[in-house]
Amino acid sequence: MTKILRLFLLALLLSSGLVRAEEGPEDEKENLPKRALAKTEAVAENTIDYAKRIIDEGDNVLYLSGYAYHDRGTYSPEKVAEFNEAAWGAGFGRTLIDEKGNSNALFGLAFLDSHSDVQAQVGYAREWRWQFAEHAALGAGFVAMLVTRSDMFNNIPFPVILPLASLEFGPVALMTSYIPKLSGDGGNGNVLYIFGRINLGR
Repeated sequence: MTKILRLFLLALLLSSGLVRAEEGPEDEKENLPKRALAKTEAVAENTIDYAKRIIDEGDNVLYLSGYAYHDRGTYSPEKVAEFNEAAWGAGFGRTLIDEKGNSNALFGLAFLDSHSDVQAQVGYAREWRWQFAEHAALGAGFVAMLVTRSDMFNNIPFPVILPLASLEFGPVALMTSYIPKLSGDGGNGNVLYIFGRINLGR
């Protein structure tokens, strides 16, 4: 009788352990959306906090646009003649140099696009900087922004991520970005965009 009781208790313990082992992964699966939501909320909060820091602690920056060079290998001379390459415009932003000497910026910018229509964009720019002299630095990174164009999506803002590079001399920087070919028929893209940045300080 004692042996039977012991076997029964052992089976009961094992069965309860198996149930817990089976329930563990299920609990994890059930909690997965909650954990994903918590991480998303944390990232959003950190992003908002950092944006506030750029606004509160960053320098005022004036952007001056610019020139848009259309690759002559992509477009015919006749097509290039139709384009506006004098992408005149201006913008304003805030730039924060972080503890590692890298640049973080929030900005708004408007200029004349290739069709002489106004293109507007707002976004965030990140550059990793290499200071090669006391008042001179090279930067490379990316820009993530919302863009409106008359020839795309009826001026409805759409997201864009592009490469970014700069050459700084004191408060002035020459900046450039590249718009890759967006279709196989060579109908758009392959444009080098050049503009300037002037740090106005606090």
